[in-house]
Formats: sequence, C-alpha cells, structure tokens
Amino acid sequence: MPATMNRADALISFERLASECSREGWDGYGAEPVRPETVAQAVRFLDALPKQFPVPAPGVEPDGCVTLEWYESPD
Repeated sequence: MPATMNRADALISFERLASECSREGWDGYGAEPVRPETVAQAVRFLDALPKQFPVPAPGVEPDGCVTLEWYESPD
C-alpha cells in the first residue's frame, strides 16, 4: 500500500482483501477464513483513529486474523 493512500482507499482495499480471504483454505494451505465480525471490528478501530494518524497497511493472516501495520518508510 503506498504511503500516500488515504483512509477511504485503505478501507476499500481492506474490505476487498478480507472478502478474498473469507473462505476456508483461501491461501491454498487450509487457512482459516476471515470472519465478517473481525473485519467490522478492524474497521471500527480504523474509524476511531485520529485523522492525523498515518493510514496503516491492512493484511490478513492464515489464522483468520487481520493485521494493520504502520511502516516508517517503504524500505
């Protein structure tokens, strides 16, 4: 995710990623699905962040959890 991505684009990207990983085995190795409740909680967290915070990069894990990561620089 580019460092300049805005909050709305990040939410769209996150929801798309979560949707792609909503079925069991989405990674081809038996990964747990990302549940809608997990996505909703992460979105609430993102919405609660102060507007001056940088936008985190969303991700998903094979255990069905979501991640929100902040990077100091692309490198």
